[in-house]
Amino acid sequence: MIKQITTLEELEALANKSAPTWEGINLEGLEDTLKEIDPEVEVVYVEGKDYNDAYGLTGDNRYPDDLHIIFLDKWSINMMDWKFNYGCRWADDVRDNNVAREEEED
Repeated sequence: MIKQITTLEELEALANKSAPTWEGINLEGLEDTLKEIDPEVEVVYVEGKDYNDAYGLTGDNRYPDDLHIIFLDKWSINMMDWKFNYGCRWADDVRDNNVAREEEED
């Protein structure tokens, strides 16, 4: 089961462990697909609105409210495999880039 998260604390926990992250992926069938790649995977997501609220994103830096940002909360394959083979980013990079853009707009 894919679990929805909503709080800054949950997002920071994922950023602190550089969780593999994808933006704008459809949730339907995702967990089954990822479990074929990595049987130990645990998937969580946040909606754009909750991510925006948690990090104070505004203007063009905001995600669409209904966009899904997907994170792996647990995984067993090498993180570089996720990056190079499956096009993920790291949760801390996503956060840091968004916060930096937000500060530039101020």
